[in-house]
Amino acid sequence: MPLRGFLVFFVAVLLTILYSEQSCTAGEAKEYLSPSASQESQSDKTQNYAFKASAQQKVDPNGLTITGSAGSDEKEGAESLKLEPVTPMQQLDISPDFLDKTLQSDSHKIEATIINPFRSAVIAAEVSGIIEHYSFEVGDHVAVGATIAEISRKRYGLAVEKAQQALDALRIALKRAQKDREIKQKLVSMDASSVQELLRTEAEVEITEARLHEAEIALKQALLDLDLCQVRAPFSGYLAVRYKEPFEAVGPLEKMFALVDSSKVFAVAYVPENLMPFFKKGNKAAFIDSAGKQFIGKVDKIEPIIDPKTGTQKVYVLMDNAEEQLGIGMSGSLESVQ
Repeated sequence: MPLRGFLVFFVAVLLTILYSEQSCTAGEAKEYLSPSASQESQSDKTQNYAFKASAQQKVDPNGLTITGSAGSDEKEGAESLKLEPVTPMQQLDISPDFLDKTLQSDSHKIEATIINPFRSAVIAAEVSGIIEHYSFEVGDHVAVGATIAEISRKRYGLAVEKAQQALDALRIALKRAQKDREIKQKLVSMDASSVQELLRTEAEVEITEARLHEAEIALKQALLDLDLCQVRAPFSGYLAVRYKEPFEAVGPLEKMFALVDSSKVFAVAYVPENLMPFFKKGNKAAFIDSAGKQFIGKVDKIEPIIDPKTGTQKVYVLMDNAEEQLGIGMSGSLESVQ
């Protein structure tokens, strides 16, 4: 990256200057202690200053200028080599925070990206009872509609029989009430019975019909409770967690197990505001795992609320995972794909 190249060049120049100044100081000390040694090395120093003079003016890509010239003696040569500071408008912030942000901006890479399931659910019991058995173990794949666990059914089976008998009895009572109404109607037409008796018989028919309707509902409820003893998978996926084990009691709406669908997955990342233009809905993005392998997907949804503490938005990238190469909870990085 251009920024890294500049930093390497900048550090190299500083080290060269410091080394040159130390060399000059050491040379002066030697000349003071041993003039003859100073004279012997005078030609070498002259060549050194000549080399500095040859690099009298160099301009790096970011505008930093280095000037130097050869002097007649060591002091003049040491003072003539200098690093000209740039103007305030040219100064570059090279703090660690700035470098980190710059490197992120150049690559559009978001770290700490986590793989989440396409959908998941914690399945609860709808009836109370004792768990008789599980048909699957944790980690097994379950097809939609398959029975995962079964709650004791005997009590609910008896409730179905009772509701059925009550319904049958009311059906018989309704037929009798209807027959009595027909008889009363004939007697009234022959003036052999009063209208009040007919009205009473019609009321009995209506009441019996209402009770019959209630009995039908009770039977349906009993059948439903019996069916709910078999806890089925609402969608295809993997049995992730079992919160209850066989022979344990469970109550209505008490969680039993968790199911996850990983045929597709979401790569979830918190994207800084300045990078959100690269992660708009429908844009392509790549999840990179710890081994460096890329998985391409599309931005499926974006949470509208920006976290005021971090200045980020939660982005969901939907990816196909038919081969199950991406595990739930896997971490990696997210990059925009242009």
